[in-house]
Amino acid sequence: MRIQIMVKLWFFVVIGVASSCKKDPEIEEDRKSLGTFDGGVFVLNEGTFSDFRGGLDFISSDLKTIDLDIYVKSNGEEMGNVLRGAAIKDSLLYCVFNDSQRLVVSNRYTAKKNAETSFGLESPTAIVLNDKFIYVSNGTRFNDGVNQLSILDRHSLSLIRRISLPGYVNSMVILNGILFVPDQNSYSNQISLIDSETNTVRGGGTLPKGRVVSLITDNENVYALTREWDENNAYIYTLDSGGKIIHQTKLSGMADAYDLEVNKGKLYFTIGLDVYVLDVKAQQAPAKPLFTCSDFPKTREYIDGLAIIDDRIFLSAYSPYEDDSQVLIYDLNGKLLRSHSSGRGTVGFLKN
Repeated sequence: MRIQIMVKLWFFVVIGVASSCKKDPEIEEDRKSLGTFDGGVFVLNEGTFSDFRGGLDFISSDLKTIDLDIYVKSNGEEMGNVLRGAAIKDSLLYCVFNDSQRLVVSNRYTAKKNAETSFGLESPTAIVLNDKFIYVSNGTRFNDGVNQLSILDRHSLSLIRRISLPGYVNSMVILNGILFVPDQNSYSNQISLIDSETNTVRGGGTLPKGRVVSLITDNENVYALTREWDENNAYIYTLDSGGKIIHQTKLSGMADAYDLEVNKGKLYFTIGLDVYVLDVKAQQAPAKPLFTCSDFPKTREYIDGLAIIDDRIFLSAYSPYEDDSQVLIYDLNGKLLRSHSSGRGTVGFLKN
């Protein structure tokens, strides 16, 4: 009798273990059910001079495939004209379109449209998010309009307020609740600091040399790449969350430096089709590039998009914008991993 009871008990134990094992694939399926674009990298396409149509492509996590124009495929409509900036928060992807003067919100995993607005947006150029607000810079490089920052409620997309800016803004970042907004007009080296709790200007500063051409953060510091045309030099400034300069690197003879990125204590920038790397605390420029993008077609003149994602270097190169773009992906040593044709006017990348 005891043997029969023990057999029955073991039977139920085995069944219970087997049942629990069967649940693992279901959990995995739930994770995968977020959508087709869970993981991977979004490719940002500005559009062409002829039709100005901008949009998104998607590169899989294993880099093997690229899915073109995913928003159009998911929604049956164009996304907008001249895609200039994109950001992700929670399950949503936010994209701003310069010529369309609108913000489009879609699900980051399915590319399905969630909402859109044009209110408070005039020639938007860059976007930054926090838990409560959406910050969109508006304006042009020419002094023919008003440059300002529009602050929208992240959930209702309603306009909260506007803040006047001294000039054109192509990139901005947020660090420890402070929004760094550079004036990127010619010959300007001013950065405004805006408190994201009160949405008021906290102050600002002027960098010693050069016009800001790229601004990035690694969530510890802010890094500003500036170019000094008169000296034929460029500079990289490291700023703390209060806007204080804590380090400076002079890039002698590198006034064409462009597209700054940071990854694990290393800074990357481009000149023409060359990619350079240096330590964040370096005092001077590297003697030679990490590698040259000879894998681009001969019609490409310089790199127009640079991103470091999961220890891979994603690059796009300038084209006449009437041809499809090409994306090259390298490892951190400059070895080519993959090449893809992408949409027209590829200007950036965003990790999903």
